[in-house]
Amino acid sequence: MIVYVFILAVCLFPLPLLSQSSIPDSVSVIITFTPECPICRAYLPRIGMLIKEWETFPVRLTLLVPDALPDVSAVREVVGAAGLQNVSLMFDSLQEYTRQYGLTVTPEAAVVTESGVLVYRGRIDNLYERLGVRRRVVSSFDLLDAVRRLLERGHGPLQTTAAVGCVIERRW
Repeated sequence: MIVYVFILAVCLFPLPLLSQSSIPDSVSVIITFTPECPICRAYLPRIGMLIKEWETFPVRLTLLVPDALPDVSAVREVVGAAGLQNVSLMFDSLQEYTRQYGLTVTPEAAVVTESGVLVYRGRIDNLYERLGVRRRVVSSFDLLDAVRRLLERGHGPLQTTAAVGCVIERRW
């Protein structure tokens, strides 16, 4: 009898599993990039795989170049050579977005909801254990997991991981 009452209560008064207001209609993924950084270059194939993974989802990936005087043609050449001619590029010469999202190295990812809430900042995955030490097998897909979590459950508190890469020269 008690079991039936519980089932009846759950059926008549279901608890929402997801808050519809916390599930975004669109997600922005920003990854810092400079063509001079060998780690950035090593990540270009992975970035291409992420773009393919998200092509049917409301996710837009942008490469953010935080250089004061970026060599636009070099950026386009390196990105194009990796087969990413259509990737969105943003040149952040004044480092406004770099500062706003607390990005410190290239490559480093930020996941932002359509309302501008930063929900993830950190590494793409654990390909690099530390500078100069590349893993043979990636075992943690932090950026992919953060986007999946956001799309499935909505956003919660900011999650961060330590990104490994080339230090962004600060101008502020």
